[in-house]
Amino acid sequence: MRARSPRTGVVAFLLGTLIIALAPSAVAQPAPPPDLPHVQGDETVPVYDYADAIRESVDVESTLDSDNDGAPDTVRVDIIRPREADEAGDDVPVIMVASPYYQCCGRGNEGEFKVYGPDGVPISFPLYYDNYFVPRGYAVAFVDLMGTANSLGCMDVGGLAEVGSATAAIDWLNGNATATDLDGVSAVADWTDGQVGMIGKSWDGSVANGAAATGVEGLETIVPIAAISSWYEYMRQNGTLQSRGYWNFLHGYVNERPSSACADLRAEAIPAADDATGNYNDFWAERDYVKDADQVDASVFVIHGVGDGNVDMLNVGPWWEALEANDVPRKIWLTQTGHVEPFDFRRAEFVDTLHDWFDFWLQDLDNGIMDEPMSSVELEPNEWTDEATWPARGSRTKKLYLSGPAETGEGSMSPANNAAGTESVRAGGGRLLGWSTSELNHDVRLSGTPYVNLRMKLDRPTAEMRMTMWETGDVLEVDDSIDTLGTESCWGASTADDDACYLDTALDVDPSDERLLTFGDGDAAHWQGIETLSPLEPEQWVTLRFPINTTDVLLHEGNRLAVELRVGTAQISLPSSGATATIDYSQSWVELPVAGNFSGLAPHGPRPALDLPEQDEPTVGQLLREFR
Repeated sequence: MRARSPRTGVVAFLLGTLIIALAPSAVAQPAPPPDLPHVQGDETVPVYDYADAIRESVDVESTLDSDNDGAPDTVRVDIIRPREADEAGDDVPVIMVASPYYQCCGRGNEGEFKVYGPDGVPISFPLYYDNYFVPRGYAVAFVDLMGTANSLGCMDVGGLAEVGSATAAIDWLNGNATATDLDGVSAVADWTDGQVGMIGKSWDGSVANGAAATGVEGLETIVPIAAISSWYEYMRQNGTLQSRGYWNFLHGYVNERPSSACADLRAEAIPAADDATGNYNDFWAERDYVKDADQVDASVFVIHGVGDGNVDMLNVGPWWEALEANDVPRKIWLTQTGHVEPFDFRRAEFVDTLHDWFDFWLQDLDNGIMDEPMSSVELEPNEWTDEATWPARGSRTKKLYLSGPAETGEGSMSPANNAAGTESVRAGGGRLLGWSTSELNHDVRLSGTPYVNLRMKLDRPTAEMRMTMWETGDVLEVDDSIDTLGTESCWGASTADDDACYLDTALDVDPSDERLLTFGDGDAAHWQGIETLSPLEPEQWVTLRFPINTTDVLLHEGNRLAVELRVGTAQISLPSSGATATIDYSQSWVELPVAGNFSGLAPHGPRPALDLPEQDEPTVGQLLREFR
């Protein structure tokens, strides 16, 4: 396994001018690779016969008994690996995809499933990872999370059992757990060198985040795509609820054990989730991988959509900051689209980059991938900007008062649909408050996590506040899904049972007069923190500060930045609705992470009234479909 070297920090060179070079994740150089048939120079090549590959299934014994039946839970791991490497005694690393969706829902844009032969041995696997990487000297393992498909135990949605499914499989691959084959014979993973890389979109990528946060031995790298890093931030945001009973809904949707088998777990989990208050507690701490970033000993390649309305970007910003604080080797891609895999928005580039990433971290090949730019961001549709760091270097906080005195030295935004000063808005009345800059005098990039600061009072104990940011003017709006085309391309070897060809896809881009940039929710009764519910007294002035979803977007010269505030418009308000909020503009602002020149956001000239659109709240069913 690769040893991680001390980080080099900041190095300065004096060459006429002072140039500062940041090296946040210097990496130890790998040893020269062994003489293996699948290695040519600094890359792996397809030399092994995919059709003749070994396909097998094992049941790994975990250390948990999540269904309380008195026996350890077992985790099904379906594996495909090169036969020629096994016969030659050449150990291979493992690419792992751990998922709850192998039986209920399918994987990828075309909804593929595992397919088993009459003897119970898998003959077809979803996605292209096996087709592409097995001929190049990798094993690929597909893990059923506890309580799903062929694994026992109970699904606990982000908790110890779910993450423990992956870590049990990794332990077995490293000789630290036992397993049996389908005939009940002891199975030993003596064909692998124990190096594991996890990858997956959405729930699958979330498991990868959770496994990395345990520091499990053998996990060398993860590639979380559109993934959750904190289940609290997925099901709540700053005290607000996505939906009541959402944990139980997700559990029931993917759980494939008899309902009685997991009744005890549900009976404990439902009250522990504490929908009554929306508080962050021990239940959510167990499902918060960000707090354990100091345990991460794997490199991380984050891929996410800034337009992802399902797994919001608050699952990226804090996670990335925590990885940076702990010197974790990392890379990031951010796309303008939504809950979509890079295979479906940047296919050829992703396959090449993933190939290099796994070759470096799992095959010890010195291919220079870690010397390439750390970040790649789609600032314009299908146009990518590569940079040495992320957020963009030079990103600084620009405070824009919703309406404030000029002597503050900060910028300000003028009210559009409402008067300056102090304004009240009633929840549920179809009314909102809006503000806008004047036309931007040059392009402005926002890169990082915005915050909103509201000085406010209510006539009820609480209300939910939603702050939304728009770009208005001539824009190109990228849909949060992709278009599936009639052509296809192939990525790896195929058999009659497992085709490596997939329908091509493209971004859905349309001209518009506005585009959603980002948004954030905050519950007023959590103004003292997400761990505590602090209902307001009538007419009590408080300051509510909360983060808006992390973003990286380019606002265009001649357009305007607009923000809107809605009250009580999220799906759940705790514990009351219909509140009237009074906002003191002079003590309320948004904090924007501006990269580059601040002056483009300075007010100049008149500002028009805004016709801001209504937002349809998603149903739980819509969210789940998007989540897969």
